[in-house]
Amino acid sequence: MRTRCLAAAAAFVLMKLGVHGQDSLPQQTIVVFNGAVPESVALAQFYAQKRGIVSDHLVRVDCSPEEEITRDEYDRTIAEPLRKIFQERKWWQIHEAADGTKRVRASAIHFVALIKGVPLKIRATATPWDGDKPGPGPVQNRNEACLDSELATLGFFTKEISGALNNPYFQSYRAVAEFGDAPILLV
Repeated sequence: MRTRCLAAAAAFVLMKLGVHGQDSLPQQTIVVFNGAVPESVALAQFYAQKRGIVSDHLVRVDCSPEEEITRDEYDRTIAEPLRKIFQERKWWQIHEAADGTKRVRASAIHFVALIKGVPLKIRATATPWDGDKPGPGPVQNRNEACLDSELATLGFFTKEISGALNNPYFQSYRAVAEFGDAPILLV
């Protein structure tokens, strides 16, 4: 569900950027590839070279090459390493509240290209997940996900894995760079 909304937003944002924004797209884009898959490494390098994306924006994760992974695998091998890289490379400005919760205040990266070899899905977990608050109904109590939709919300630092999030880009005519309060990545 998140995927459909975010894909529509990505298409709109790319149209909105138009000719003037094309020069900044490579600086706002990272390419995520699976270091455990040689084909993924080569394809990421090829893609970045053709799109003018600097090598610093090639981001390696070492994860399962399987199409579907567990929530724990996603957190351990993809989400946490990416959050660490975003912070180390100063791509995010993070606000930390008094209670220790974090949220992205501003982001230099708005677009993520996932390369073949990175998993596509996160398997549902039947056991309670620390911090999750499943809701009622057929959508709010489900926790399986597309990997790209989970990466889109990486900057929320949330442990809630059930249900859908509202897309702040939906029916908006503002450029993605104007959404300083929306830490959503377009994947």
